[in-house]
Amino acid sequence: MSSESWVEIIEPGSGRKVYANTGTGQCLWKPPKGVDYKPCSDDQWWELTDAGSGRCYYYNATTKATIWEKPKTGDVVSLSRLQEAQKEMLEQEKKEVEEK
Repeated sequence: MSSESWVEIIEPGSGRKVYANTGTGQCLWKPPKGVDYKPCSDDQWWELTDAGSGRCYYYNATTKATIWEKPKTGDVVSLSRLQEAQKEMLEQEKKEVEEK
């Protein structure tokens, strides 16, 4: 895991902090062990897809700003990757409970 690519960012749905690797898309609810991460800032964006047009847009959960063009600076995290990670975590937790 590259420590340079981990960021702490606000998850738009819950307002909770999540930890995302901007290079791999990996997302965690707890800080990654053994690496440094960049704390939350006003220069972090979620990449989302508009259901009507299929176009990507960008949402900043700290400032509540929404833009259509990909930010030239800052960290961009794919919300769909976070949702995939959440699904995998829930499936793993369910499996662990069933094994007990």
